[in-house]
Amino acid sequence: MALFGAETCDHGHAALAVLLELIGLRVSEACATDIEDLGLERGHRTLRIMGKGAKPVVILLVPRTARTIHLAVGERSSGSILRRSDVQRLDRRTADRWVHSIGRQAVLGHVHPHIAAKDSTVTLPTSSSASSPAADS
Repeated sequence: MALFGAETCDHGHAALAVLLELIGLRVSEACATDIEDLGLERGHRTLRIMGKGAKPVVILLVPRTARTIHLAVGERSSGSILRRSDVQRLDRRTADRWVHSIGRQAVLGHVHPHIAAKDSTVTLPTSSSASSPAADS
């Protein structure tokens, strides 16, 4: 799985992988996430994003996702969650390169950021033994 490949790279790559694969964010949404967007609501870690159509969305983070993001953030208290090696905000072009390197690390071949997110959001709920929140409504 690509998450294992990302974890062997570094914390930033792993955070990008969970934002794209587990949460299903678009690349632009993942690159725009800030540390200040992380929160706690009713005992659950959350991430606020500006979704498609400029709609604010609050996403509950499962423990693995919250831990991976926490490792990428480290001791910082502000700024972008995802940073390049030159400490600048991760951009779409660099995110694309990171996803390709994650794919190589995980021996998945050519992986595209949009396909990774789309595929995971379709396959993760069906592969889980628990029912999805959408199915419960």
